[in-house]
Amino acid sequence: KEYARAIEILQALLNRREQCFVPTSDPRRYVSLAVRATEVIGAMPEAGMKLYRSLYDPQAERLLAAAGQEYDLALLREIIARYFHSRFGHQALNLLGTIQFDRGEFAQAAHSWRAIGRGYRSSQIDEGVLLAKVAVAHHFAGEPRRAREALSRLKSRYGQAEAVLEGTKQNAAAFVERVLANPPPTFAGVRAVSRGWRSLAGAPDSVAVMSPCRPVLSPRWTRPRGKLDGNINLAALVSQLRQMPPGMIYQPGRGNRNQQRLLQREGRIILTTGTGASIKKAVLPAMLHPVVADATVFVREADAVVAYDLLTGERFCDSSTHLPLYRPGQNPSVRRFGYNYGLRYGAPEDQGICTLTVGGDKVFAVGMFATAMYRRYVSRRQTPVADTSVLAAFSLSGQLKLAWRTDRKSGPEFLQGCKFLSAPTYAAGRLYVVAKHTQSYYLVCLDAETGQMVWPEPPMISQAPVIPSRYMRYPMAWHDRGSAPAVADGRVFACTNAGVVAAFEADSGRGVWAYQYDSARNRPVSSQRIYRPPVPGVSYPPNPIIVAKGRVICLPADGKRLLALRADTGELAWTPTDRAGQRHLTAISDTQVLLSGPRLMILSAVTGKSEWTSQSVADIHGRPAVTPEAIMASGKGRVVLVSLPAHHISAPPLVSSDAALGNLVCADGKLVGANAAGVSAYFTFSDAHAELTARLTEALAKDPKAAIAYSRYKQRQEEPDLDPERVTEASKLYGYAIQLATYDKMLEGSALSDKQKSELKAENFTGQGPDGIIAWGSAIYAALIDHEAQVKADVLLEERWEPFKQEHLAEIDGDRPPMGRTRQADNLPDLIGTDTGALYEDAFSPDRKPKK
Repeated sequence: KEYARAIEILQALLNRREQCFVPTSDPRRYVSLAVRATEVIGAMPEAGMKLYRSLYDPQAERLLAAAGQEYDLALLREIIARYFHSRFGHQALNLLGTIQFDRGEFAQAAHSWRAIGRGYRSSQIDEGVLLAKVAVAHHFAGEPRRAREALSRLKSRYGQAEAVLEGTKQNAAAFVERVLANPPPTFAGVRAVSRGWRSLAGAPDSVAVMSPCRPVLSPRWTRPRGKLDGNINLAALVSQLRQMPPGMIYQPGRGNRNQQRLLQREGRIILTTGTGASIKKAVLPAMLHPVVADATVFVREADAVVAYDLLTGERFCDSSTHLPLYRPGQNPSVRRFGYNYGLRYGAPEDQGICTLTVGGDKVFAVGMFATAMYRRYVSRRQTPVADTSVLAAFSLSGQLKLAWRTDRKSGPEFLQGCKFLSAPTYAAGRLYVVAKHTQSYYLVCLDAETGQMVWPEPPMISQAPVIPSRYMRYPMAWHDRGSAPAVADGRVFACTNAGVVAAFEADSGRGVWAYQYDSARNRPVSSQRIYRPPVPGVSYPPNPIIVAKGRVICLPADGKRLLALRADTGELAWTPTDRAGQRHLTAISDTQVLLSGPRLMILSAVTGKSEWTSQSVADIHGRPAVTPEAIMASGKGRVVLVSLPAHHISAPPLVSSDAALGNLVCADGKLVGANAAGVSAYFTFSDAHAELTARLTEALAKDPKAAIAYSRYKQRQEEPDLDPERVTEASKLYGYAIQLATYDKMLEGSALSDKQKSELKAENFTGQGPDGIIAWGSAIYAALIDHEAQVKADVLLEERWEPFKQEHLAEIDGDRPPMGRTRQADNLPDLIGTDTGALYEDAFSPDRKPKK
């Protein structure tokens, strides 16, 4: 019985950040190795448990003291994960349940309290009181069956137990019976109302709604403009049909079997292929997912990330050539490319690669994907193309200047080999994103500011499905779909859209649980030449993961059912619901979710039961917008409005033929719609005028010159018929104003004394009207002239003073020669009265001595 050695190994497993998943009794559910280690520690004999607590009680006590001071949920979860069987593990779990109950998270609180009774040995908490708390929490969470089960155990085991409840000591079972006899309290759905819309889901946990707006029947602007044949976004999407790069897109011409045509009808883009009686039509998915921040619409187009002004539609900046959607210049050696498969093997689908996320001062996007192509078309001598992509960040304040990329040469080799499947989720300065690397899916965590890896070794979620190397008949079903992870309650929840949903700790990346669902992609592959997927031609777009009421709700792109798992354990929260062909999942609140496309269905997030279904609307296309007041969805040439909570439906038709509908976003009182070709903005002229006026007012307050120019412009606009007399009078006033400003500037900038400036103040003259202004100017000019004359006189005096002193010193000192011509000295010869020859003889005589 080597308890010490066993405890050392088990605790090392608990402290290890990298956690693998191990199976449970449920063949679909997996838990981390740390959970198994905790169970083994709890099953140790008394001697082993005593030794364990003597070793790790001090660490757990310090963490609990720190967590209790500020109710730090992260520290409480760390105690539960690493030191659950210490003497302080059950206290941490009880405190966590209390905090969750006070925050209205009743399902989570019930799970925390129930875990104490199930897994902890020798708890000091009264089990009868614990069961009472569990029953009430389940009742408030809308789980009557679990509440009755807890009450039944309370009666059978602790029927006579008493506790202080509602301020008085009373029987616990009787108290719970009274609570359960009443219907559970009704709480208003909780959701965050976002002013802008910064990601596909709007919030890390996806429980957010957009700000209210009033849709109009005609767009204020649409971008990009032009013919559909030259639209680069459509070219990138339609190229999936041939599996060839956009540079090799089939052009209709003589001798080709299939003719293609792009049409814009009722806000949608329709692709037709074939000739004669074999024409096929498909509505292209709304591939573009706009986000809105700081009155700017950001769109991930095929060539760059583009920023449009929300009011004017002006394209004022983009990411340039830093991040195209597909790698440029990737033209393989092709044997034949004239044949076009058209819609024979399925329509193109939204893969989630055109999503964006705004966080902090940056916008995050993915790009540089390898263009898919049929392997039979590529020469065997050609080097295989790496199936990777790049995640990049662009500065909002720097006009979308590149901040960092994951494929930089100085970065980790792991990131350079990753295929990032969607835009990341931004939470607390970190980015969480699902990436594919060497036939496995990983959860990657990056620092949002620098792009550096926070977790040196990202945890693996699951293996990726094996794609046959031979020719595939239905390639659309095999494309990767990217769903951004959800972050809530200290955990990250990720879906691979390939059969697995998993949960990890947000701080450390430690695995918690994983759930495997039925997938149309992740299953054994036939080795035959022609492979037929189970559901040919049917595929779905990726959807965000919703975390509400302790449940993880997801609609996988490769599954037929809507899943709801318990956030703490990964167990099924309610029976999976058939998606019935619905394509999109959106949160209405933490108690309701919406399934849309082609119909609208509202489900309870607690029970999964249907609460409302549209009977008259069955043509919804794209992701709807949800506000506190209504659901707005794209119908055929119309915006379908469903009021909340009354569910009244109205569908006014659009009056514009080139408007874009599909993925809708409400932000700042405006509706933005996007399809596969571009984006449109819908709002009234009065809203635009009011906001532009507010912008102009704010700008003029910062620039006085612009304010003066604008005021003159407004005056001219308001008075187009000018009165000559008023113009003359205004000109005079303007001239006087200029004179006043000029004189004041001259006075302040002059070198006059303070006394003179005080005497020349404007108040001493302007009271006399125009004559006073003239007198003030004359006085200032006179004072400045006098001051300048005095300065010049002082300079001249200083220049003449030195010669003056020299002249006077010559009169006093005989040795100093005079400075003037009119003066003589005794020691100098008489140049006028003496003969010149005598002067020379005297000057050059060697016996000459100077005379004093």
